Amino acid sequence: MGKGAVNEQIPNYGGVYAGSGSKEEVRKGVESADLVLSFGAIKSDFNTAGFTYRISELSTIDFHSNLVKVGFSEYHGLRMNGVIRKVTQQMGKLSVQELLTATVTRPEQVDESDSQVISHSWFWPKLTNWVKENDIIVTETGTSGYVCSTRPP
Repeated sequence: MGKGAVNEQIPNYGGVYAGSGSKEEVRKGVESADLVLSFGAIKSDFNTAGFTYRISELSTIDFHSNLVKVGFSEYHGLRMNGVIRKVTQQMGKLSVQELLTATVTRPEQVDESDSQVISHSWFWPKLTNWVKENDIIVTETGTSGYVCSTRPP
């Protein structure tokens, strides 16, 4: 649900993680990470593609507005912004050994020229052709949210 919170044009943007609903390279990269810093994630059935979120609690620090969770310990009353500031000060410079980059492909165009019905297989490939650089797309939390969760090629 944090789609759009990070500038997707920065070189080390890798994609959106939502369990089995993720691009394969994003899913593998996140699930094999030594440490995952999770900011405000609500791990509901929708956000995790039916609870297919596969990140160990032992390698995750969850930051929320009213608590921080490290492994199985919860620290209530800690505010996210103060803790994040301290953590980033202590981390120093990080070295990235391998940059995660998700490849994005346009969906195949389906020819349904005789149909009067607007289908998903017709609409989403058309949409990718209509969107231009710097366009802003507002989606809801259904199919459109998932379809629009990757940047166009």
